[in-house]
Amino acid sequence: MQRYRRDERAPSVLHSAYYNDHLEHLEKRIARLETGTCWTEDPATRTAHLVHNVEVEHTDDPDQYRVRSISVVYRNMNEDEEHTLHCLREDLLRRVDGHLRIARRLLTVQQNIFMNKSLNVFP
Repeated sequence: MQRYRRDERAPSVLHSAYYNDHLEHLEKRIARLETGTCWTEDPATRTAHLVHNVEVEHTDDPDQYRVRSISVVYRNMNEDEEHTLHCLREDLLRRVDGHLRIARRLLTVQQNIFMNKSLNVFP
């Protein structure tokens, strides 16, 4: 009998995703926010977004770019609730009709434990 060690493969980042939205899901979430009756946004959340350490690289397709960056979102709700969300962001940008559009976005939250009550911002 032969014994050997087999290292477990790390699970996919999507295995523990908070959201795995497609365009249709995003449109529904935005439409919900625009109804004016979204109780999670009363009073409105104040946010500030900071994107930095942007790295852009070409892909095999001349109309696509791979972009990596770091995103920090500061969020203030009510009188005493403040949250800061740190993310690694990986985007695939595609040129469509002369404009760059987001074809895919992967956000990896850097906190081990997610302390926010809700995630209703788009980092």
